[in-house]
Amino acid sequence: MPGKVTASTFALERPCCIFDPHANASDAVWLVVAFADASAAFKNPTSGAEVPPYEALPTARAYMTLEMAAAAYGCSAPGAAVLRVGGDTACHGPAPCNGPLPSPGPYRVKFLLMSCHGPRAETKWSDPILLRRARSLTTIDPTPAHRSSSAVIIAALLASLGAALAMAMLGAVGYEWETLTYTPVLAGAELGGRVTGSTFVLEQPRCIFKIYDTDDIWLVVATTAAQDPASGPGMDGGHSGAMITITAILSVLLAVLLAALLATLCGSEVCGAGSFRPDATSIQRYNTHHVYDQPAARL
Repeated sequence: MPGKVTASTFALERPCCIFDPHANASDAVWLVVAFADASAAFKNPTSGAEVPPYEALPTARAYMTLEMAAAAYGCSAPGAAVLRVGGDTACHGPAPCNGPLPSPGPYRVKFLLMSCHGPRAETKWSDPILLRRARSLTTIDPTPAHRSSSAVIIAALLASLGAALAMAMLGAVGYEWETLTYTPVLAGAELGGRVTGSTFVLEQPRCIFKIYDTDDIWLVVATTAAQDPASGPGMDGGHSGAMITITAILSVLLAVLLAALLATLCGSEVCGAGSFRPDATSIQRYNTHHVYDQPAARL
């Protein structure tokens, strides 16, 4: 969700269906906001008169806000999916203020179910929530980031060379030949002079290269002593040792050039990444536990 954590606000999931087993129709749910280092010392108020207001946050280190009828968080109750903490830019009247948070925190929050006699149930404290920090004006460069012409030329050359190496590497890796089961044979015995002192006659390889009808076919002639199984088509799928070496070298060169290209393009803060806190909505835990047993006569 965009804006889930800003410099003075954060968004929480609504605690839907959490207080249904504990709430009466007259009960209310409050949100307690406290500095993370003060959450352990926070004591739940015993009545509405003891609810710490937003204005007391600098001294009390905590406040309560977003009072809502418990029925508003029922399983079937309609409403917005999230609650914006710190979303009120101006507070008027006796209603609890939900004003902007004055510092980055970190903060912890919990939901508290209260009746007219005091607390009835609460959630656990959330994980610490750290707001975004505004950058100092002295650290912001007012001039737009720009690249020198030499840097642009170097980046273009590296990109072109990298593309050429990539094509060469793909060509080296992708070049394969297929060894067919066909073996050339001399022409039939009825043909006179099929083998002479300087010639011999072979049968034509008809129907052998049908799937390669657009390619040229050559006849390779070699003496028996000149045959080298390691350099021709064989069990290695058609790649020679030299081809594998060239492929490895091209791969290394391509990696170096890509690294140089990235270093050139990301030499300034253009490639810098800002920090972002995990979603405050996703870290809330709503496992409730009953903390006060009220006599039935008091309810």
